[in-house]
Amino acid sequence: MYSKENDMKKRLLAIVLIVALVFGSGGNVSAQAAQSDANMVLEDSLYVGQSRRIIFQYGTSVVKGSKVDFEIIKGSDVVEMPDEKTIKALSAGEALIRGTYKKYSIDYVITVVEAPKMKARKVKVGGVKIAVPKDFVDGEPSEGGILLKNTKNDTSLIIGAGMSYDIENTKLSQDDWDQINNEIAAAVETTCNAVFSSYMGAGFELTDMDYTSEIVKNGTVRYQCAFKLKNIGNYYLDVVGICKEDGTVILAIAAGYSKKTVNGSIDYILKKN
Repeated sequence: MYSKENDMKKRLLAIVLIVALVFGSGGNVSAQAAQSDANMVLEDSLYVGQSRRIIFQYGTSVVKGSKVDFEIIKGSDVVEMPDEKTIKALSAGEALIRGTYKKYSIDYVITVVEAPKMKARKVKVGGVKIAVPKDFVDGEPSEGGILLKNTKNDTSLIIGAGMSYDIENTKLSQDDWDQINNEIAAAVETTCNAVFSSYMGAGFELTDMDYTSEIVKNGTVRYQCAFKLKNIGNYYLDVVGICKEDGTVILAIAAGYSKKTVNGSIDYILKKN
């Protein structure tokens, strides 16, 4: 049999709170324009070659990109807009994009810097070394987890090692594994709900949702979700909980608009951890 540490739920809660904070802004170049705000200014930074969504929120709704008049006021050599919802960084420097809807406008001040070359490597979280894929820049570690940002697009990756079991994997019965699987699945579902709630709380409107949940193997549970946001498009979420041989449970969450990068990040973590 196995025994759980008493602080398991507290550690899980810490990870969930971090996730809600990380993804609450959606990882977009965005701002909300209340009806009393004639002009707003939002500052953000991108890496050269990175693409990111630009979102114009008016009141409590996101305005369809084709209805917003976006204009690059400064730095046409620094950024470009290949379509009405995407900014792509071309070269280092500063750019100003102005979005206008009705009589209200938002100025997006974008600072572009050279992208560091980030190889696949191991990061240390909660005393555990975890392999992560290339193109992710280290963020500031927090209690229960660490945030990493992709240098190519707006995918975020958060890694936590917030639960642990006192177990010997080789001696567990299937009933023991079933219970562990159920607990990890509950942790993964709670995390997904935290991400979902943070988006809805930011005024994003869900129009459709598709998800799958599977036990990859004993002690490893994966949840994949694609949810369609009105006037924005598909947003992808991939979460996995992995029980290691020493009883430590890794929780990895990838989220963003690039399905390939989101799913590929978790594929890598499953393979290497």
